[in-house]
Amino acid sequence: ERSGFLDGTEWEGSDEWIRAQFKHYLNSLLSTMVVDDPKALDDFGSAFISAWRTTHNYRYWQEREHPAVSEIPSGHPFQGNLSMADVRVRFNHTMQNSERGRKINAAVVQTGKYVVQTGKAVGGAISSAKSAVTGWFSSWRQSDKTPEELQQSPEETIS
Repeated sequence: ERSGFLDGTEWEGSDEWIRAQFKHYLNSLLSTMVVDDPKALDDFGSAFISAWRTTHNYRYWQEREHPAVSEIPSGHPFQGNLSMADVRVRFNHTMQNSERGRKINAAVVQTGKYVVQTGKAVGGAISSAKSAVTGWFSSWRQSDKTPEELQQSPEETIS
């Protein structure tokens, strides 16, 4: 189902389609300017709105009547009330129900298997390196102790 502002466009992405998107965006901006809702205007970029209000173009537009603009819904045409949970659900749905998503999932699973296999093979080396670093830190802490502290048994220093 296509909305009315896209009627007359040949295909999504064509020059006509891009022009229709831009026209819809500008009409929504102008409608929101008439309503003058600061929160809705922020969706268009407060810096842009502030800068545009200083131009001759804005003053010229502001001085004239625009009855048709009131028929256009105000607010950013691409705003939405999506939460991160909504985005996550949509993303998961896309990843599970599209060919590209299934390929990406398969690649991630396969990569995970390779990482596990490599980790097992390299595990001994990682464990050895971890032991060496731990030993180095232990010797470093030991060098900060006084000779009296070094002579105490480990049970006495744990207290």
